[in-house]
Amino acid sequence: MRLAGKNHPMYRHAARTNGQSLAYNSWRSMRSRCLNAKDHKYPRYGGAGIRICAQWNDFARFLADMGPRPSRAYSIDRIDNWGHYEPGNCRWADGKTQNNNRDDNHRVTFQGENLTLTKWERRLGLDRRMLLKRLAKGLSVERAFTLKPQPRRALIPNLICRNGHAFTPENVYMQPNGQRRCRSCKRITQKRRKQ
Repeated sequence: MRLAGKNHPMYRHAARTNGQSLAYNSWRSMRSRCLNAKDHKYPRYGGAGIRICAQWNDFARFLADMGPRPSRAYSIDRIDNWGHYEPGNCRWADGKTQNNNRDDNHRVTFQGENLTLTKWERRLGLDRRMLLKRLAKGLSVERAFTLKPQPRRALIPNLICRNGHAFTPENVYMQPNGQRRCRSCKRITQKRRKQ
């Protein structure tokens, strides 16, 4: 006799709200990604050779190894992205940690440490996009990471509007959103609307 729905032993487990139901959902999703060829993520997991260890075919063993999922902000993460779903290679991780563990991250070795540009950004206090541009220009990693950023030039305020009218105190009014507007342009627009 095949058990389904409310009669399935995992039904009651999945209905709990103490964090274990989150673990069950993660376990079920992991199995679908790796075993179900119809799952849209299958090509990147099961289709790419990522497998689930035999002991994790039983949810109770999976839960014993991983523990309950801390919260909805966490999901299962493989430490080695090309490794399998197995006890030594999996952890509960938040999105920030998982994004840092992606295969397509730009990793850079500087002073003997190999980190993602995002981690270097946090550590050095430099903008990641600026570091990426410097590296793309051909600067060495040492130079790109130690060169001080150029101070931004102060923006020169516009002295005329886009139609060529001078921004003088008599010709300017401020909108509620803080933008300057030209009174001459407003008068011209109002005249056109009347015609």
